[in-house]
Amino acid sequence: MMESNIQAVEKLPYWRKLLGFRTKTWWKMILATLTYVSMLALALIVFKVTIVAPLIYIIIRVIKSSIHTH
Repeated sequence: MMESNIQAVEKLPYWRKLLGFRTKTWWKMILATLTYVSMLALALIVFKVTIVAPLIYIIIRVIKSSIHTH
């Protein structure tokens, strides 16, 4: 008969699955946090420039045109 060699896998919390947090090494966690915050900030800047700025431009043009027509 074959012997089963299956080991129980520890269920990690979600944050421990992120790169930089798996080993609980303090410097890796700090570096990962800085990286994730920088990536989020960059994404928000890009979103603001590509989505919000054109919308603001359109709103300003509509307001200006409504002022000039009256």
